[in-house]
Amino acid sequence: MKISNKALFGQIHRWLSYPMHVLKVVEQFLQSGYVDPRWYSQQYKIPSSLAVWHWITLGVRKRYDPSEKFSTSAYLQAYSDVRISGANPLRHFLKEGQQEGRSPKPSPTWDYSEWILEYGALKQTEREQLLYKLKQSEVQPRFSIIVPVYNPRKRDLKECLQSVIQQSYPNWELCIVDDASKEIGVRAQIKEFETNKLNIQFKVHKENQGICKTTNDAIAMATGDYIVFLDHDDVLTTDALLWFAEALYEHPNAILLYSDEDQISSKGERFNPFFKPDWSPERLRRQNYINHATVCKRKTVLFHQGVRENFEGSQDHDFLLRVTETLRAEQIVHIPRVCYSWRIQQNSQSSFSQQRQRECQEKAANAVQEHLQRMGLEGTVQIEYPGFLKVYYSLEEQPLVSLIIPTRDRLDLLKDCVDGVIYNTTYQPIEVIIIDNGSVENATLQYLQKLKDEHENFLVIRDEGPFNFSRLNNKAVKLARGDVIGLLNNDLKFVEDSWLEELVMLAAQPGVGAVGPKLLYEDSRIQHVGLVLGVGGVAGHSYRKRPADYLGGIGSPNSVVHEVIGVTGACMIVKKATWDQVRGLDEKNLAIAFNDVDFCLKLHEAGYRNLISPRTKVYHLESASRGPEIGVRKKAFAEELQFMKTKWKHILQADPFYNINLSIVNEQHEISDSPRDFKVHSDRISNQ
Repeated sequence: MKISNKALFGQIHRWLSYPMHVLKVVEQFLQSGYVDPRWYSQQYKIPSSLAVWHWITLGVRKRYDPSEKFSTSAYLQAYSDVRISGANPLRHFLKEGQQEGRSPKPSPTWDYSEWILEYGALKQTEREQLLYKLKQSEVQPRFSIIVPVYNPRKRDLKECLQSVIQQSYPNWELCIVDDASKEIGVRAQIKEFETNKLNIQFKVHKENQGICKTTNDAIAMATGDYIVFLDHDDVLTTDALLWFAEALYEHPNAILLYSDEDQISSKGERFNPFFKPDWSPERLRRQNYINHATVCKRKTVLFHQGVRENFEGSQDHDFLLRVTETLRAEQIVHIPRVCYSWRIQQNSQSSFSQQRQRECQEKAANAVQEHLQRMGLEGTVQIEYPGFLKVYYSLEEQPLVSLIIPTRDRLDLLKDCVDGVIYNTTYQPIEVIIIDNGSVENATLQYLQKLKDEHENFLVIRDEGPFNFSRLNNKAVKLARGDVIGLLNNDLKFVEDSWLEELVMLAAQPGVGAVGPKLLYEDSRIQHVGLVLGVGGVAGHSYRKRPADYLGGIGSPNSVVHEVIGVTGACMIVKKATWDQVRGLDEKNLAIAFNDVDFCLKLHEAGYRNLISPRTKVYHLESASRGPEIGVRKKAFAEELQFMKTKWKHILQADPFYNINLSIVNEQHEISDSPRDFKVHSDRISNQ
């Protein structure tokens, strides 16, 4: 496209009026080797003397490449966080991308159909080796596949049954019960499969009795070691049972297993992969994220008497709650493989839950309410919207919360934060501990004195030492009187008066470690909604720079409270006893960065569950009062980065709540073109 000289020189004139630091960026581009004026001139017919200016002012917007070494369009396509932020792609690469291991010419983003071809099934040699390993080990569990049938499309039913017969793992049986289908040919089709296979059992109801009774009758026919639940129009992927058998070889004490899943259209096209987290009980109370494929030890299924008939439409959610509440975490195994394709029908009336959605949601809420009662937890359950519930825990008494705010000058920020605590926080009782790390401005010092004079629940302590985030907070926690601790940066803005009660409600629950809210930038884009290990070498913030209401793609994790590996120390709530148990923040090795990540990993290894509450929103200006990482602090940051990589190398590539099939190039939960090693994931579960 031809660019007018008037427009070009107008842009150049504006650039020439920019301050020196902008011109230094241009100099950095030229010295990087990723801008080639001669190549650009030949490629886009621009005078070489104007090539750099043209690319910076106009070319980048047209997705022109500055040289053969850097692809503007590919970089923006591959790294959505850069695209969303609006940053100059080359500047991002030079400033951050290189250190994070990003490519200047990344391969085009994978389409899921391409990903399936590469990773959706085992290669034949891998399959043969795994079958041989299982045979030699004598670990060959028999799977009973349960298929309740009612009025399916014949083509869908055929694909469903064929997906079982074509399994690469041979030790299975198929238990089918037809619930008095009215569709012509359904029974004949099943009998045709039954005639050709000895390991197929088939029963017919004379009258329609519902999905729960039909499922339980199929379970009663089973003789295998494990039950596999399969809907009549869905399909198992070729190696599904083999992957489950391998998981049982790796985890012989497993009782309940579940896999990743995707969806399949009426045309047989697979899409919308749901790459799930490992065992997440808090999320299960709000969303049946386990869903398909579910495999459970037959003795356990019989002990719980199968699915309950008064929960029809949400019987699987109720079943999972009842089973998992009797198991230890190591008995629940997630397989990060797509083993199940869930059929999506347009204008389908075959699904009970689709036809009677509100009723099914009410039954799901009832199932969770009964679950809370069995667990001895006080709370109420409400329908948030289809597929998602909200759980409000009740507190017998509201514990004193000690809110800790390290600060240094920047009264404008501190006052907003403190005003939010005083005027936009309904939770009581609280105390506020402000630790002043060397403020020198009179206005700040006068304000701090005024807080002490006017508020009995405010404590201001002075610390003249060098900035050490860990030491400052540890010092304040020792003075805290509360049973619950809240770490707050001084650059937070509280816009919802219920923010603290929602976080304390979660932090007070048994087994919960650190809890945090969704943090938003000043422009209302997401800054933090939980940590993701591996991004940037150690950890990044999930969905950074996405719109505030972004739900998080398939599975919509941002819709509900859920487990994460950790939350940022910018706004974190934790019981004081739990803080003391893991000895707080590491002030010796992590004075500036990653101290919150390290703290959350210590909680995780101690058996606690860290939670994010995406519906609780707080604004965060992100370390505005401390400034950028320069000089001595930049050197310290590099040392702390290396410390974390050494200390936590066994888990940085295997975040239990971030599927190995998702990319760690950025925090956007995008499908990876090179999934991390499955063996690492398996070893991590073994060590739980």
